Amino acid sequence: MKLPSISIATTSPVLHRHSGGRPINSSTFPLISAASGQLSDQAIPRLNPLCPLLVSKRTVSLETPGVHHHNRQRTLIMQRREYNRYHQVWQKPFYGTSVEKEEYRRDLCEQLKKQMEEKSVPLKLRLASRAKEAEYLRQVDRLALSAQREQKQRHDKAMAT
Repeated sequence: MKLPSISIATTSPVLHRHSGGRPINSSTFPLISAASGQLSDQAIPRLNPLCPLLVSKRTVSLETPGVHHHNRQRTLIMQRREYNRYHQVWQKPFYGTSVEKEEYRRDLCEQLKKQMEEKSVPLKLRLASRAKEAEYLRQVDRLALSAQREQKQRHDKAMAT
């Protein structure tokens, strides 16, 4: 089940006046159309409200509601995209067909097996190094005991003579 997409209400173009007195149409901004409401992968450019388009001279009374509206709509669209991208991951295992659910379970099992294997490799290496170390210590102990026994035998011979 797929949720219906949220459409963005289009607004009429906002007319600005700069110090020259002639209106500037805000429809020259990059359009945020209903198609971008479908949350496509198309990038929407961000506008700088302090440097509005087509304004030759900045005045104190310069307002940029069109630019702010554009940036706000852009922000909302990007938030919706991210929300949908994040939640699309969970749509298949809960609401998908039985084949999709089984595929999800199989992928999950494979990932868990892979994690267990990755975790067991260092443990096996650590155990192997401990076994080598124990074997080395046994060998050193065996040599020390045989050297001590030979020394005792030589001492006994020396004392018997």
